[in-house]
Amino acid sequence: MFDSSKITVDKVQHWISSCPEIEYNWFAGFLKSAIDDVARVHWWPADWDNFTSKDVIVLHDEHLRNKLPELFSFDKLKSSVVITSVASRFEYLKNIGVSAIYFPYLHWFLNLITIRKLKLKIPRAKQTKIFNFLNRRWQEGRYHMIEYICKKYSDIIDKGYITANTFSYYQDHSGFYKDTEFLKWYSVINSNDSNRVIEVNSIEINGVSAGLNLKNLLHVAKTVPGNISIQIETWPQTENSNSFLTEKSMIALATQQIPMIVGSRSNWLQDIKDQGFDIFDDVIDQSYDLNTDYLQRIEQCIDYNYDILSGKKLLPDISYRLEKNQNYLFNEWADQILLTLVKKIYDSLNELNQ
Repeated sequence: MFDSSKITVDKVQHWISSCPEIEYNWFAGFLKSAIDDVARVHWWPADWDNFTSKDVIVLHDEHLRNKLPELFSFDKLKSSVVITSVASRFEYLKNIGVSAIYFPYLHWFLNLITIRKLKLKIPRAKQTKIFNFLNRRWQEGRYHMIEYICKKYSDIIDKGYITANTFSYYQDHSGFYKDTEFLKWYSVINSNDSNRVIEVNSIEINGVSAGLNLKNLLHVAKTVPGNISIQIETWPQTENSNSFLTEKSMIALATQQIPMIVGSRSNWLQDIKDQGFDIFDDVIDQSYDLNTDYLQRIEQCIDYNYDILSGKKLLPDISYRLEKNQNYLFNEWADQILLTLVKKIYDSLNELNQ
């Protein structure tokens, strides 16, 4: 039996500081350090025949869309602990008898452990815009918001820092910005290894392996103006069953901005608030998050906050709250979430051994 009660925050902090880099990321190394004595970890496996009883398997959810039924026909996987960041996948696994753990913050920790390794603070530069709305690649929700702003609220364009870097039309809009520095280095890794995605380590920052998303966080904090971070998450409503939190939902928290996030489903932002984060719903009208219609959420995000986004209503000084949010994300929250995860893994392994 594995005693999860002996796992403490001090141990979590030790594993963060001492873990090796595995599979181009630090989070896989953290898991290996935390459970190496009790189980074998398979990070984003491509070989589905290489498992033994009571292994720990971290699914590469982004690459496994709609593929689980055939993969989990192997009975030996049902004697392993499976970690997924997709809620619907977690429910499916439970229903077929797999010992599953739901961990929606996996992609956040691809950045957060690196931040801890680097002991980063990530301050914000002086702000010259009210908001920013950054879009590297086309997505239907982002396109809808850009078009909605241009057609109904064009007067707020000069109040914000908006990009549409790879959109066929709006990338050349006279009121939008072209972040040429960002476009130079932020490109998908060209590799034959399908596990190499943009979130994992491919560069170095101050001598520490890091991913391009962390470089982007530092770039946003240093060069992109705006007190409000408008984010349309990666997943449109049509892909809600495959959706999970990406770094886009973390950007505002990590860079001391007010989050204005539209996810693939309602209550996306509320779930972040339930984790103890300040979403500034006394300053910003976040009730759009309750609407079950995806496109209406996008429109209401702007409708309900037009006075602030246009500058007709000034934002109060909440700099201390923004800094507190960042500190909570990087430290107390990260420690507690990892502590809970490791305890769940130990408890799940104990259940398999009974």
